Amino acid sequence: MTVSATAVAPPAAEEVRPAISAADSAREEIERRIIQLELVPGATFTEGDLASSLGMSKTPVREALTLLAIDGLVAVAPRIGYRVTPVTMRDVQDLFDLRTLLEAEAFASAASRRPAKADLPTLDRSARGSVADFLAADTQFHIQLGRGSGNAMLSQLIVRAALHHERLMRLAIQLSPQPEAMKHDHDDLVAALHAGDQASVRSIATSELARTRQLVFEAMVASESILDARIVYSEPLRLTFANDRRSAQST
Repeated sequence: MTVSATAVAPPAAEEVRPAISAADSAREEIERRIIQLELVPGATFTEGDLASSLGMSKTPVREALTLLAIDGLVAVAPRIGYRVTPVTMRDVQDLFDLRTLLEAEAFASAASRRPAKADLPTLDRSARGSVADFLAADTQFHIQLGRGSGNAMLSQLIVRAALHHERLMRLAIQLSPQPEAMKHDHDDLVAALHAGDQASVRSIATSELARTRQLVFEAMVASESILDARIVYSEPLRLTFANDRRSAQST
């Protein structure tokens, strides 16, 4: 009698994911709290209090805060601990200038690769629920387009800028009398990307950021906190008194 052996396929190997360190885990959670304004701009905290709220020891939290300080999201506050970096009008200006430089070129580079429509991210503003949900989706939209450039370094810069931008936008919608105006789709941009039209991609990306910049500035100006900001003339004024005028006339 011949016994035939039935081949048994080996079990499928489970996907092995790289282990995330405690410091990386702490960084992700602290960053999330800052971006989603659970830790508001200007808030102070101690390393110990934050470690306790995370259920971690101080060491990974300290490492995470060091990295977040490099990213500009927190700063050491002498004799206090740490402070969440405040948001200023200069920050708004600098961030939008940076995003315009990065994204116009990154998205144009992505267009040069003529991506298939199925490979492009989509963003339907009517299907995103709240403005806060839209902002989270919009951040991922911009990050994905940045990755489409094929430039890893450029993509990393866009990721960091997009996260700072989301925090700024979440603050703006709290201040804006018309938060729904912050929503917008990217249909024209996606169409230009699919067509490989680099010039149109640059133009659309730049105009979209200019529109959003204006909305954010208007929201910030509506804040009562701006009323106490010092308005400084770019050049010191020289006061002219009557005696000075007479002396000038006599000469």
